[in-house]
Amino acid sequence: MTLFGSSDPKVHEEKMLKSEAKTEDKQIKQAIKDVAHAEKAEAKGAKAEHHAFSVHDKAAKVEEKLATELNKVTHKHDSAVSKEKSLAQDITTKQQEHQRLHQETERKKAALQNLQAQHEHNAATRDSRLNELHAAPAAGTGAATGGIAPTAAADTHHGAVTGSTGLEGSHAAGVGAASNMAGVGAGPATGAYDTTTTGAAGTGTTTSTGLTEGQRVTQAVKQL
Repeated sequence: MTLFGSSDPKVHEEKMLKSEAKTEDKQIKQAIKDVAHAEKAEAKGAKAEHHAFSVHDKAAKVEEKLATELNKVTHKHDSAVSKEKSLAQDITTKQQEHQRLHQETERKKAALQNLQAQHEHNAATRDSRLNELHAAPAAGTGAATGGIAPTAAADTHHGAVTGSTGLEGSHAAGVGAASNMAGVGAGPATGAYDTTTTGAAGTGTTTSTGLTEGQRVTQAVKQL
């Protein structure tokens, strides 16, 4: 045996073998621990991967749902834009039609005012003419003997006119007239007189009796 141990090669080799075995045992134990740690980490990673897939699937479903809703909203928005443009055009059309109807109304109002003014003017003219026709008999005069106008009464049933004067005298055939025109019945006039003087023939205004206002106006118009 030497100062540094046994010089026997077998003993030295035995020690080396034992040392190698011990070292390998340590390495194996460490490797086993490393594998355990790695497997644990792998399981954790697999779990995280599965969770990622799960979360992704949920997100994809949400995105798909929102995309569907977005398409619906986009379609609704497009429809709303189209409707708004159509209604704006309709407003323009309605405004133009209202303006046209307003102008038409004003035109018809003006035409009505013109007609009313013309009617009032014509009515006044007609009333004035009727008043003239009604007043015409009072303006007539006739010449008779002694300068006194005869008064004649018209018999609308027999057409005979009897005239008389302030002086008794023979009166020429009277002419009956309504509104200073020829009467319905015209006939010879006879009169009594208390002198022998024969009066000159005269034409007197005769007032027709037994006629309505409308008949007198009609007769007067026919004589115009």
